Amino acid sequence: MAANALAHVSVDTAAGKVVVKVDAPRLVAWQPDHDHMVILADGTGDVEIEGLPTTWQGDYVYQNGMHGISLKGQMGGWSVLQQGNQWLVREGEPAQKKVGALLLKDGWRVDGKAVARRQIDLDGKSWVVATVPSPEYVDGSVVGAVKAGTLPGGGSEVSAKVEGGTTGGESDVSKITVVKKPAAEGMAPVSVGQMLAKLEPASGDVQKVAPKLEAPAGVVSAAVVQGDEGKVATHGAEAIAATPTPKAEGEAVMQAYPVGEVDGIYVPGTLVSVTVPADILRGGETHGARAQVPPVSEEEVDGAVVEQLFPAREGDYTTALSERMHAVAEASTTGMARDAKRDLVAFYLAWQRPQEAIGVMQTMDKREDGLPADGVARLYWGLAQLAMHQEGTAHAFDQGGALAPHAQLWRAVAAAEREDYGVALKEWPRQRGILPQYPDYLRAFAQQAQATSLVMVGDKKVAGKVVDTLVSQYPVGQAPAALVRLQGLVRMGTPDEREGLNDLASAAEATKVDPVTAYRAKFEFVRMLAQRHEISDAQEKNYLEQLWLDWRGDGLERDVLGVLADLYEKAGEPREALERWQTLVRAYPNIPDLNAVTDRMTQAFVDVFDPENPRSYDTLTYLGLYYDFRELVPNDVRGDSVQEAVAKMLADNTLWARAAPILEQQLAYRPLDRAAQGRLALLLAEVYRREGRAGDALKLLDKWEKVASGTDQQRAWKLAQAEALMDLGHYDSAKRALQGVEGSQALQLRVDADWQLKNWSGAADGLKQALDGVTDEMLAKDSEAQLDLFRLAYAYGQMKDGDALEKLQARYEKALAGLPKLADGVNAVAAGTGIASTEGGGVMAPLTGALADINSLTDQVNALRAQRKKVLEEREDYDNKMKYMELLPPPVI
Repeated sequence: MAANALAHVSVDTAAGKVVVKVDAPRLVAWQPDHDHMVILADGTGDVEIEGLPTTWQGDYVYQNGMHGISLKGQMGGWSVLQQGNQWLVREGEPAQKKVGALLLKDGWRVDGKAVARRQIDLDGKSWVVATVPSPEYVDGSVVGAVKAGTLPGGGSEVSAKVEGGTTGGESDVSKITVVKKPAAEGMAPVSVGQMLAKLEPASGDVQKVAPKLEAPAGVVSAAVVQGDEGKVATHGAEAIAATPTPKAEGEAVMQAYPVGEVDGIYVPGTLVSVTVPADILRGGETHGARAQVPPVSEEEVDGAVVEQLFPAREGDYTTALSERMHAVAEASTTGMARDAKRDLVAFYLAWQRPQEAIGVMQTMDKREDGLPADGVARLYWGLAQLAMHQEGTAHAFDQGGALAPHAQLWRAVAAAEREDYGVALKEWPRQRGILPQYPDYLRAFAQQAQATSLVMVGDKKVAGKVVDTLVSQYPVGQAPAALVRLQGLVRMGTPDEREGLNDLASAAEATKVDPVTAYRAKFEFVRMLAQRHEISDAQEKNYLEQLWLDWRGDGLERDVLGVLADLYEKAGEPREALERWQTLVRAYPNIPDLNAVTDRMTQAFVDVFDPENPRSYDTLTYLGLYYDFRELVPNDVRGDSVQEAVAKMLADNTLWARAAPILEQQLAYRPLDRAAQGRLALLLAEVYRREGRAGDALKLLDKWEKVASGTDQQRAWKLAQAEALMDLGHYDSAKRALQGVEGSQALQLRVDADWQLKNWSGAADGLKQALDGVTDEMLAKDSEAQLDLFRLAYAYGQMKDGDALEKLQARYEKALAGLPKLADGVNAVAAGTGIASTEGGGVMAPLTGALADINSLTDQVNALRAQRKKVLEEREDYDNKMKYMELLPPPVI
């Protein structure tokens, strides 16, 4: 990287924390998840990354005219300091949680300058960002956001003091609590005062009044978004408003408020460096949270229709249905088809037949989103879906005008159905006299939704009174299971807890009447027994496993899977825990705590392979877990440790073809330290050699030899090179590679090389050294020493060294007496090479004795033959000499 860097990453040795220095007029940064930090600046330039801890990873990012860095590692919060164009972003303490950000729309301005958003894609997620001056630290994310701190009350009387004037009340929403950091390197913490700015439309003046939340047409509700991972939640709320900006008389006004805390408050706020998932701006879902639908313009609906939405459920169903179907058929020719179909839908809903109602509405005129164009029909559509316990279609309850209170009521019920209980209570209409218009089953459905919301997130005392009132409307023992279950939940944690358990048990028995409630009550009953220590963890697992087999496909299955995974993890059964978690995240990818669940899965997986884990498993279990859940291998040092452990297991179990790709990938793509590179290179060379690829092993060792550090690793390197050379048949080269290397392995390799070269003397010297210090007792227990002894005997035989062989047998006479097979082998070698030795008492003793006798007789015959030959030669020489004696003159007398 260039030295003149726009962003420079280094380690602050004084504080021991990672610090990012940025030279740019504007900056935006956020944490996509807990171990990931992104810091971007406008324009182009260079990024220099150096000095990061070994457990961190830093990457250059450039997208859509922004560039910077992506950091991954164990991290907490971050703080930001600024001086001019100099930014200092560093790890710091988490900020106050009650701080949010405002969504941006194209065309809005801050300080007279337009701000446009850009999309950044990282790790499969899309983020919408915009840079403005002076970002601030917001709940784990460094963004340019401010929001009011905790405001008193919650009613419509609360108003705000904003830049440009005060509009009643004493609350000052321009004050927020942030983490102050001391000055460093001539920089100062960004002040809150700098953050406050007027929010302006593209043209015109900013609105300076405090409108109610029920804003008139043309006022757009902006979202208040928590900074941490873009979660759509602030102050306990679980939904936001996020829609395109409409125009009203040529101008648009953006309204922002603390969701779930304050009603009727207008905070002109601050344009911010936004870090929220892109699909929020599309009105979609984010981490399980849902976007509320803004009210539309008032629809003209006949007052009689609104006052009598459903016909009375009287008379004979078949007769009444026939009359309405005839009316629909006749209306198709008179232009009154809409009213006739609407009446038929209302009839079906009154008689609790939502499927048939949906079928009729599918024949009515539709909008672009597929919903009926008629506002009343859309209301019926949403009611039918709720009655079938289906996920409500977005905008089904977007009615205005006279239908608005009804739409608000069922939006609240829909929120309760998807377990957004805080939103349900906030949405619940204050207007009375709505529910009596609905059939009994829909009225009870809505009442139970409100009661459930109160029990789950509301005041328990109030919830108890509401539930008791609803239960009292029924004869004793005939209250619906849903209300009995709520009554049980309200009693938990009170002196009436035992009665609450009985209520839950009673509700759990209604599997035929209300299976949804019954199985949820079963789950809660089992969990309560476990919390009271009335059942063991093993019993709880058995109960919940059976419940899981019986019930699938909704939030209950999600909760059961989460508890089961916890129980299996606690019991030291990682496979079962990981399987439950895996099913959970695949079936419910939008759960709010998805990141936390996947983090737990990863850690549980890593713990299995942790050498310090007190629990150990057989090799098959280890390898099975790895191949079934290897997508959980983290891209950090923990993952490197797992990969190395698995590769070693595979190599140790002769599964070399599986071990090789793991080792190759680690060496090619992971930033390992030298020691790890050396270990993996040696292991991969061994794998190659075992696969019959000694040449590849030798090339690999030559390539990575530079990483061999330390005496032990350098020695291992020479041994590995010698083994590869041996496999290639280069025995002299193998001996040269082992020069200066000591130890039993090197000694055996030298012996093997001499053996292949038939250097019996050299082999015998090495084998004698290997047996040096080996006693009879040790020999009796050491199979490798026994092999060395036999090989030494064979070498002596090849050298025809009978004396050495006899000494060897005498040295280990006691051990050989207890090792008849070894004794027979040594005697056979001796006998086969002509070295007489008939001692030994094994099954081979007769054969070795016969061989010794034959060899002895052969020696005698050979000796006689040699003697006879010598006599014949002497006689022939004598005869030759005497043959010429007669030619000599007679001796002188």
